Amino acid sequence: HALPVARTLRRARPGVHLTWIVEAREYALIKDHPDLDVVVPVDTRRWRRLIRRPAGTREVLGKIRRLRSRIRSARFDVAIDLQGLIKSGLLTAYTGAPLRIGFSADRCRERLNCLFTNRRVRPPAQARHVVEQYLALLDPLGVAPGRVEFEVPIPARAQRRMDDFLGEQGIKRRDLVVAINPGAGLEAKRWPVDHFRRLADR
Repeated sequence: HALPVARTLRRARPGVHLTWIVEAREYALIKDHPDLDVVVPVDTRRWRRLIRRPAGTREVLGKIRRLRSRIRSARFDVAIDLQGLIKSGLLTAYTGAPLRIGFSADRCRERLNCLFTNRRVRPPAQARHVVEQYLALLDPLGVAPGRVEFEVPIPARAQRRMDDFLGEQGIKRRDLVVAINPGAGLEAKRWPVDHFRRLADR
């Protein structure tokens, strides 16, 4: 859901350097994204497991110090917190960016996130889907949301693996394959039912 922000920023400001901080599990999906200059993986899930052990706490604190140093040394001008969580707020603060954009307290998933941002955005009422809400965070930069585009890079090796897998199922490369995952935990991430009807009518 966040990828249209990268595409919109790249189109509006082609010369900027875009760094994306992402959970390690999702790193493989966007590490070669054409709109991003640097992708930094952070494994907070592993940190939460480690911190339950006495020796693990020291290891996690060391990792956090190194990450903070790496992020701070990049000297960011702007940081945008799309998640609205305490953990993403901490990463936003670590950047030391003079402009740290996030959601207003009533729109954050965790209200304390507002402690880490200094420009808070309340998306307009018509921004019902989370993609529209994320794009609203570009307003302080003077970037208007354009056409929503999702770019997911597909490495050639992955394409070959999928071709092999589908071929084993009797599906040829020219065949149309549709995968549907209609659900989501948050209402703002759900595709409205009437949108499915419009697709069926095409």
